[in-house]
Amino acid sequence: MNISSEPEKLVSLRDRGDLSQAEFDQAKALLLSEQDDGATPHGKNTDGSLSEMNKKRKVYLIASAGTTLAAALSGVSATISPSPVKLVVVLCWVVAAGLWWHSYSKLGKETGKP
Repeated sequence: MNISSEPEKLVSLRDRGDLSQAEFDQAKALLLSEQDDGATPHGKNTDGSLSEMNKKRKVYLIASAGTTLAAALSGVSATISPSPVKLVVVLCWVVAAGLWWHSYSKLGKETGKP
């Protein structure tokens, strides 16, 4: 594999719409992790720190939980004092939370974790 041409291929696929931004980020992370000689198969580096994939998984979990909380709080606000703007905000938070949870579950499938 020619490592210098792979990022260009990924960018091209993303720009054409063949890859979503999340898929692009995952492929880029995978490409970069192939260069990492210090990683071990159990998700830990030799110094005991979390691997990049586990760090990314943790970030996705935090973002998923945060957007879910924001959706719930904005839903409570829209229930107390309904307005069209608040309903749109709730919808946006719900969609964002759904997308984060979907990305988190896809990342879990890649790493073999639930």
